[in-house]
Amino acid sequence: MGDGQVDKYGFVVPRGNRTFKEIPPLKYMARMEKWENMLSNWENFKSNKLNLLKNRVRKGIPDPLRSRVWLLIADGLTIRSSYPKHLYFRLTNTEEEPPCINVINRDLDRTFPGHELYRTIEGQQSLRNILRAYAFFDTEIGYCQGMGYIAGIARMYMDEENTFWILVALMNNYDMRGMFKRGMQHVYKSFYKASSLLRQYESGIWRKLNDNDMNPQVYATQWFMTIYSSFPIETVLRIWDCFLLEGPKILYRVYIGFFKMNKNEFKEATFEGLLKKIRELESNCDCDLLIKAAFGLSLSHKRIAELDREYTVSPNMDIVKWSLN
Repeated sequence: MGDGQVDKYGFVVPRGNRTFKEIPPLKYMARMEKWENMLSNWENFKSNKLNLLKNRVRKGIPDPLRSRVWLLIADGLTIRSSYPKHLYFRLTNTEEEPPCINVINRDLDRTFPGHELYRTIEGQQSLRNILRAYAFFDTEIGYCQGMGYIAGIARMYMDEENTFWILVALMNNYDMRGMFKRGMQHVYKSFYKASSLLRQYESGIWRKLNDNDMNPQVYATQWFMTIYSSFPIETVLRIWDCFLLEGPKILYRVYIGFFKMNKNEFKEATFEGLLKKIRELESNCDCDLLIKAAFGLSLSHKRIAELDREYTVSPNMDIVKWSLN
C-alpha cells in the first residue's frame, strides 16, 4: 500500500495518521456482552425495550456486530424473504445489460477509492454486481450517482447479497428512493425541511448562510442523498447506526447538529470562506460531538410531517428562495 497503512475501518491512510477513539478494553467487553445479550433476545428488546435499544445504538454499535445489527434493524432479512428465493442470483446472472451500465462502470473508481476493498478488481466487481442487480430490480430508478456510496458503505460490512437487500430496504423503507427519482424532487423537499429547521433552531447561522447565498444545494446534496457518506468514516457509521434504527428524521437531526456544534466557526466567513469552512469541518467532524448535538434537539415526527405538508400545500417563500434556488 505504498506509504500508507490500513486503519481499523479498511481505509488506507498515511502512516501515523490514525486518530480513532479507542474504548478501554474492560468497557468494550462490557458493551459487547450487553449487545450479545440483546441480540439473543432481539424481538423482546425491539418490541418492549425500544428506548434502551435507541440509547445503545446512539452510543454506537460495536463494529464487529454491525453487519448483524444493521440487517436486523433495517429488516433486511424480512425483506429478502418477501421476494422469490435466489432473486439476487438471477438478477446478477442476467445476460443483458441495463441501460445505465456505462454510468455504473464509470462511477466504480470514484466510490471510496481509499478503501482496501474497492482498491481491488474483486471489490469493484462486487459493487458493480450489486448496483447492476438493483438496476434490473427497480427499472424506474435504475442507477443514479450517489447510490454507489450507499451500497459501498453496506458492502464494507456484509456480503454482496445482504448488501443488495440493505440497499432495497433503504430505498423502499427509508424514503431514499425518492432522492434518486428523475427531477430529484425529494432532495429539494429535504432541503426545504432542513432549511426550515435550521431557521427554527439556529436562526443566527441560518441568516449568515442566507446572507451569503450559501444554500444547501451548494454543500449538502451528498449529505442527504448518501446519508452523510462524505463525513469521516467513524462519523458516517455512527450516523448510519441511528438512521437505520430511527429513520429519515436522523438526516435532519444531523444537519442541525452539525451547524449547532460549529456555529462559532462561521462568524467572519464570506461565501468562499463559508464553503471552505463547511468542507473543513465536514472532513474533521467528531462523531461524539455531532451525535450529542443532533440528539440535544427536541425534534418530533409531527414537526417533520408539518413541514412535508407545508412544502406541498403552501411553502414559505423565504425558505424556498434560499434553499431551492
